Amino acid sequence: MELEFSYSLAEGFKRLTPVRGLGGIGRPLSGSPPPGNDRIPRIAALYREGQTLNQIGIEYGVSRERIRQLLKRVGMTGDSGGRTLLSMLTGKKKNEEKINKRENRYQKIFGCSVDAFIGIHGRMWSHADRYTKTPAGRFYQQKRNAGKRGIGWGITLPQWWTMWQESGKWDLRGRGQGYCMARHGDSGGYTIDNVYICTIGQNFSDSYLRHSWEDRFNRQLAWRDEDGLTILQGFIYWCRKDGMAQKDIRDFSGLSTSACNYFYWQARKILGEPIGEQSPWLKELSAKRKRNGK
Repeated sequence: MELEFSYSLAEGFKRLTPVRGLGGIGRPLSGSPPPGNDRIPRIAALYREGQTLNQIGIEYGVSRERIRQLLKRVGMTGDSGGRTLLSMLTGKKKNEEKINKRENRYQKIFGCSVDAFIGIHGRMWSHADRYTKTPAGRFYQQKRNAGKRGIGWGITLPQWWTMWQESGKWDLRGRGQGYCMARHGDSGGYTIDNVYICTIGQNFSDSYLRHSWEDRFNRQLAWRDEDGLTILQGFIYWCRKDGMAQKDIRDFSGLSTSACNYFYWQARKILGEPIGEQSPWLKELSAKRKRNGK
């Protein structure tokens, strides 16, 4: 019995494939030859490229521990490559993506790099800075208000701040008797060749003289309902349709009689009602008043 067992054990060892450089017996290989001393330079190169011990071991058909031992012969440690290097490269890539994302954000909002912005603002931009009286905060507020009014914006923060510095009116900027950045003729977008520094009163006068009262109403009341009427047009039209006296409409809206009539006839024109004759609903209202003796 003991003899048969020794024979079987010896036959089993014969079937195993000896591995060079391992100092023992390894498992049969299906791909690359086992790593010997002549393979260590390539293993080291793979490890420096970011492959892990396990990945290299699978390629050569040995354990990750054996790969670590071979790398140790040439003085390489865990910090020389592998997962550590892969983590460093991944972290570096994420950091570069974060920096590029931040640069794109500053270019979109302020039209300049992060370094140029810090040179003006003194620190990184934060959410709370939108409401401050700093140059960056005022720039953001004016750009946002221009967007709400549908006016184009083509000035960067450095250009905007340079204009204010050259004017010497930055400390006097503000409402009332202060200064502002206005557009020539109060038309076009905010571009470097279409803006200038002036007082609030001058800006208001330029806008008032250039635009008629009709244009000013249309600009301030640009919103329209589903029928295409502005707020004043819809209000006056439907008040008259409901039978409200013209005097009451005039007192409630604060407009003159001619202005009320103007917006009323504009509303009728937009709605497609015939101009120059009484509308059907007004005829019906007049007949109803006659029947009631009013």
